[in-house]
Amino acid sequence: MRKGILIRATALIMSLLLFMAFTAGCSQNELKLLEAIVNPEPVYSYESSGHVEFSFNVENVNRPAASDYYDNYMSTIIRVLEAYFDGAGFDYSAKLSAEKDYSSIREEFIITPSLLGGQLTSLKTGLWLDYQGSDPGKTDVYIQMPKILAALTEETAGKDYLTMDLNRVLELIDDEMDLYTGAPLSEMLDIGKLVNDSNGLSKTFADGFKQMAAQMKPDEVYVRDVRPVPGSNGKMGRVYTLSITDSGLKKLVRSFVNDLDKDTLKGFTLVALDGMIEYYSKAAFSSVLYGDVIKELKSMKKTVETEFDLGYVFIKPMVNDILDKMNNVRLLGPKGITFDIEVDSNGFVTAWDGVLDFSIDVARIEKLTDSYPSGMKYINFTIKANETMTRINQRVFVDMPETTSINSVSLESIIEKMLPEMTDYIDWASL
Repeated sequence: MRKGILIRATALIMSLLLFMAFTAGCSQNELKLLEAIVNPEPVYSYESSGHVEFSFNVENVNRPAASDYYDNYMSTIIRVLEAYFDGAGFDYSAKLSAEKDYSSIREEFIITPSLLGGQLTSLKTGLWLDYQGSDPGKTDVYIQMPKILAALTEETAGKDYLTMDLNRVLELIDDEMDLYTGAPLSEMLDIGKLVNDSNGLSKTFADGFKQMAAQMKPDEVYVRDVRPVPGSNGKMGRVYTLSITDSGLKKLVRSFVNDLDKDTLKGFTLVALDGMIEYYSKAAFSSVLYGDVIKELKSMKKTVETEFDLGYVFIKPMVNDILDKMNNVRLLGPKGITFDIEVDSNGFVTAWDGVLDFSIDVARIEKLTDSYPSGMKYINFTIKANETMTRINQRVFVDMPETTSINSVSLESIIEKMLPEMTDYIDWASL
């Protein structure tokens, strides 16, 4: 798929967490980094691998007015959270190989979680997609199931893979539900068309981010170092060191609220809504599948057109008042948000390595909001993450798993077995 499942997820997460930092201050280094993060150029192939790990702990204080029950309840919650998240993590790898028009897509994603402080490591899961869009086309999916989960059902017990011919699965559902007439339900899932239709929408968001970037002036340097490195494509790339402190984050948010021109923000919102309306309207069976979504987007657009200016006048002072109160509330820990991000000569992010260090002053927030004291002083949550991407838009081979009737079971066979039983209890026509 376009930029692949992994690159899409990475871009989304990085944009949400770090967008304002990449745009801040309009320096050339920060704008260049932003352009790489939101780069709308198509990616047809790549290989990648990465690692994410978490640490989590809660600092408690005495609760002068708490009951024993409340104490025990909160302590249990905290212990469970620490057991699951402190020391947890996962390794992952991905491959993508697609034609330039996305008429053929092969993709692989493998994740190996480590949970319960590293004690549970037997949940390795793999996902493969083989999409061929030529008539009649096919969309085959292979899922490598963790043995502990496969054992939960009679159909999957002892099997390594769950397979599905997605077109056939949709046909089975269509035959039973009888919701669509005149065309098969499987036409909805033209992955190549969906990916191609998203190209314009991605460019719309990228252009909007860069336009807003030019207006923010938080008086803070966030890209603290830029150095040349040999790139994975054989040419020289650059590594940008991004660093955000607790005070820097607050300046960033304040700049977004106060420096960003009202008309720019309104214009971006309207253009983004138009792009999403167009995207959903192009989809097969859009009136049936996305009718309510399109209706809601059009309603949001009308509201922005008629009420944005007045709402902005009222909301902006309220947000600034909240920011004033949050000045002395710690949100980031001593490491802050720090990443080394490598960008190759073609403008693609090819590697990143860093930490998101949160240390949230819960006690002070509760005091500011007049909330009942939870007994927590600080929630400390750290995410360490790194990823490397190679062979971007070069030849990549993605092999599908070798499956047999011995090591796999098809979702179609499970559905065919279950549908008659389901029909006894569900009146599809009434849905």
